[in-house]
Order: sequence, then structure tokens, then C-alpha cells
Amino acid sequence: MLINQFYPKAGGAERQAQKLARQLIEKGLSLFLVTCHLQKDWERFGYVDNIPVYRIWRIRPIRKIDRVLKHIKLLTHEFSLLLFLSKKKREYDIIHIHQMQHYAFFGVLAGRLFKKKTIVKLSSSGENSDLIMIRKLYLLGRLWLKYIRRNVDKVVCISDLIRKELLAEGFEESKLVRIPNGVEVIPIDKLDEHTVRRRKAGLGLPDTRIVIYVGSLRYIKGPDVLFSSWREFVERTTDYHLVILGDGELREKLHKMAQNDGIERSVTFKGVVENVNDYLSVADIFVLPSRAEGMSNALLEAMSAGLPVVASDVGGNREIIENSDNGFLFKSGDSKQLTQILLRLTQDEKLRQMMGMKARQTVEKDYDIEVVGGKYTQLYRELLGNGAHP
Repeated sequence: MLINQFYPKAGGAERQAQKLARQLIEKGLSLFLVTCHLQKDWERFGYVDNIPVYRIWRIRPIRKIDRVLKHIKLLTHEFSLLLFLSKKKREYDIIHIHQMQHYAFFGVLAGRLFKKKTIVKLSSSGENSDLIMIRKLYLLGRLWLKYIRRNVDKVVCISDLIRKELLAEGFEESKLVRIPNGVEVIPIDKLDEHTVRRRKAGLGLPDTRIVIYVGSLRYIKGPDVLFSSWREFVERTTDYHLVILGDGELREKLHKMAQNDGIERSVTFKGVVENVNDYLSVADIFVLPSRAEGMSNALLEAMSAGLPVVASDVGGNREIIENSDNGFLFKSGDSKQLTQILLRLTQDEKLRQMMGMKARQTVEKDYDIEVVGGKYTQLYRELLGNGAHP
């Protein structure tokens, strides 16, 4: 497996790669993961969650760097990747590339040179799409994309929207495979009120009902939309508290919004946390206000926890959620509609319980990481032919 960065630098794509790799190892497959060596104190080889991880050499970041030097840096890194894959070519049969970024070209090139099967997975769509990023950010991006399109064996689409974007880009339909993201479906603790209060106290949360957001604090994720909605929401009810898990470029702006709007007492910023499930276990409603989305791991995890969910009607969200059945969808950027949905949920406990139950059933059926791992295992076998075990 190839991915640009990996734990401890971990966003949604990195966490998904980690979950999938661990699941495939549990199914008996042999694999190793190749990623960047971003910091001097990181070991070049080690195990993360029982996954063998190689961190190959990379030039240290340069503060002021012009466009040409930036691309020299990237090319130096990718040629070191190509050399590494050449040395290891007897140890793998398939190159599985997470995200269609600069290193995807070299992964597919390695597949051609060393006669290996190649898979590229796309995990974003719309204005945040891998397709747009590779065309815009790299001098040779369009040529690289053309080469990938012609030579890759399979492209994994996590949503139908991504599949449509790839078809519009000229990818052959026969090369496209629909496999969604997956999450671990864990048993839900049946917590009594005393235990819930104690757990909230341990997490530094108030003893009230909780609306939770999990994700990076970036424009594309729409946390500002949530804050605009929350300002109106708290004028209508005082029974709920907003908890924000995550960090990013909008952190200071959101703090100022909360202060200026007089809602800071009803909002808690927790930053990036490792124990997300602990927070989900005491929450009552989950909100995802993204302006663009591939397939949100945070959304799937919240649904797996049995939470009623409210998400913007974009990308993979609309494929996961059937509006008013296993969750609610609202028009992206429409803070007033979001407020109305939140008020409806807060006023109807039976509705919250029913939607939380259906949300979990959706994940159990279609997005359990064990089910997703089985689909990848089948794909590997088809690529290798004759039902061979990768």
C-alpha cells in the first residue's frame, strides 16, 4: 500500500488506510505500507497497529520555496519511492495506492515496470477532488493523470459521484470499482444516567445534552455554517451543548464567532482527540456541515455509534443517508435549515432513537470494515486471476 502520510499524521484517508490494512492482515493477507519520512525522529521502519510501515527518505521541508524547486523536491521523493519498489519487487504482487496524488503516477509506473497489478483509490470529490488537485498543483499533472488513466488496472470509487467524475475524465468504466469506506462496528454500551454523567465529567463536558461535530476546522468542512446555525439554535433552547472535536485553520475564527455571538458558554472546543468513541458515546446528535465530501469516516463512525445524524446534501453524504429515514440532509450552507432540523430532533426523543437505530443498521449492512475488507480481498483475487490469494 502507498499513501503520502500515515500515523501519527492522520486524517480521514490515513485512518481509513489503517483500518483497511489491519482488517486485511486479520484476513490473512500479507502487506506492507509505504509512506513519507516527515520527521527526523521517526523510525524508517516499524509497526503501526500491527502493520509493517516503511517511511522512505524525503527532503526536509523548505520554508520559502519556488514552484520549480518544489517540484524538484517532489520528484526526488518519488524517484526514491520508485527505487524502493524496485528493491522490494519480489515481496508484492499488487500496488494499492491511496489517493490520486503525485505518488500515484510513480506507483502505476512501478506496476508497469515490474509487472505488478495496480489499484488507485479516490477518496474525495467536487472542488476537493483528487482529480482537480493533481491537475492544478503539479507541472506535469495532466500528463501524469493521462498516464494513470491508460495504465492503472482498477480505480476504486468510494461514491457514485466520484465514479461519475472519473467517467467524465475519460476513465474506462470497466476499470472502475465501487467500494465504500468502512468503519469498525463495535457494541454500543447501554449507559445509565449516572454513568453518562460520570463519563461526561471525565471528558470535561457539562451535564446536558450534546450535539457533536468531528472533523477538521477548514472551510470545506463547513464548521462556520454550524456556528451560524448554533447562534439561532441557542436562542430557542438552552438544553444542548455543542462539542467540537478537531483542529484547523478556522479555529481562531470560530472562537471569535462564539465570543462575538455570545454563545461561547454553549460551545466546547476539545481539539484533536484519540478517544473519539468516548465522546460519541455520550452525545445525542451528530452534525456534518461539509461543503464537499467524499465519504466521511466521521459520519459513518457516528452512525455506527447509534447517533441520529444531520449532514449536508453533498457527495457521499447523500449516498449514505436516506433523508428523514436514517438521518437528515440539509442544503449545504443553509444554516437556517440546519437549525430547523436540530430543533425538530431535540424536541422528539423517539425520533432521535429511531434514526439512531436505523443509522447503525445502515453501517452494519453496508459499511462494516469487515464487509469492505472482503470486497477488497475479492478484488485482489480477481486481479491476480484463478482465485489466487494475494
